[in-house]
Amino acid sequence: MPDVDVRRIREGQGLTREEFAERYGLQVRAIQEWEQGRRKPEPAVRAYMLVIKNQPAAVRRPDSGVARTVSEMASGETLLRHSSTIVSQAVPPATAP
Repeated sequence: MPDVDVRRIREGQGLTREEFAERYGLQVRAIQEWEQGRRKPEPAVRAYMLVIKNQPAAVRRPDSGVARTVSEMASGETLLRHSSTIVSQAVPPATAP
């Protein structure tokens, strides 16, 4: 997973750290540490940042089922539930012959 520039992604959307955290279900402290180079985002969070960068509307509302915390993103559990929801809504159920 490639590195991501969290500050550039956030500033590209014209958001403060607090606004970015609220919009995408992240912790302000984690954003600050990533931007200041004290910590690196986990691979799942880097993937999430790439989605935020390239398709922000897809993950804009934290109450849409997208992970709310960095620990949930790292575990991937909430992201998997969200992905399953999207797939189940996009693909009609199979019918028996």
